Amino acid sequence: MIQSFVDQSTLKPKPRSLSNTDDEWISEIQNPKHQLLARIMASQLKEAQQMISEIVPPKQRIDIYDHKHMIPDQAFKFSEQEIRAIKYLLSADFQKKWNLEPTIYGSLVDKSNEPIFKVATLDALRKALEFLS
Repeated sequence: MIQSFVDQSTLKPKPRSLSNTDDEWISEIQNPKHQLLARIMASQLKEAQQMISEIVPPKQRIDIYDHKHMIPDQAFKFSEQEIRAIKYLLSADFQKKWNLEPTIYGSLVDKSNEPIFKVATLDALRKALEFLS
């Protein structure tokens, strides 16, 4: 049985190893116009990859979240009317009028437990009031 595996492995041609140069595959293209276009695109790709590696060092990620300390512009703040409207949506009067119940997940459901405000909507409204009023 082992001999049959040895025989089969000798029958298969060995796969060619890929070249170490990036441009060798381009020289295999028969059409000179296509070859030129491939060389141009390969050089642009190499240049773009080099630029990216210079901008962001490898295996390094920088995230900056500075929204809490940012002073919003007056245009981004709620007007008094908008503040009253959001406060009304959060009020017990609104919930009683429409027979809604808040859940622990920040949603409002009706008597048949159908969600009227989706999960975390109440929390989002409270945060909007806090940061934009």
